[in-house]
Amino acid sequence: FPSHDTHSQFISLYIPTYFPVPPDPLFGRFRIELAKVEFDKIMGGLGLDIRNIILSKFEGIKEFTADDTFDIGGGKSVSAEKRRGYARVRESGLSLGFQIQGKKAAATTETVAHETGHLADAALMKGKKYASETEGTFQFDLIEKIKPQMIDAFVRAGKSSAQIEQYLSSNRELFAEFFAKASPEVRSIITSTTDAKEGMKKLADSLGEAGFTYAGLEAMDLAVESGQPANQNIVTGK
Repeated sequence: FPSHDTHSQFISLYIPTYFPVPPDPLFGRFRIELAKVEFDKIMGGLGLDIRNIILSKFEGIKEFTADDTFDIGGGKSVSAEKRRGYARVRESGLSLGFQIQGKKAAATTETVAHETGHLADAALMKGKKYASETEGTFQFDLIEKIKPQMIDAFVRAGKSSAQIEQYLSSNRELFAEFFAKASPEVRSIITSTTDAKEGMKKLADSLGEAGFTYAGLEAMDLAVESGQPANQNIVTGK
């Protein structure tokens, strides 16, 4: 993996700092040990190929506090006070970090899923970049297709236009949000291939059976266009 610290560059932060912290009924008092349990649960639902890529470079989960600071380069740093979590992608490996029981921000089970989505997104491209931001990939095409549904979901959730605009400016944040909200079956599909035609068909078939998933997305929202050349699946190499 080439050096690419999402922690420092803010590209993996769970949500903008002004978002409220929702309650987490599953964890109650969230602990770092429970974050590890949740991560293992999410990883267990992914396909073997992507799971192996992530775990081969995974260095673990760390806890940070509101008193910590994040280096953003150029000799500058910012406070971690309002940050829930991060996903770090570096040449040396992958890691996650979460703030537990912070006064202004605290991780939840969904934070763990969101940040794990960032790791999967990067692992799909072997850490060189993010699949969701690489034109022609399944992940990029998927996010472009479902932006209207995601906007509707954000509006229904009561997010402001500024908050929505911040999400829409980053495909990787939208992908991580979709990953966090998706069922285990859908998570497995959207991290199984980078081939757009193959991935769209898999997801459309799955939605056709289930009826819907995140944001009311239906199979017809993912109509697969015929006659399009298939990209190589970067996960399997086929």
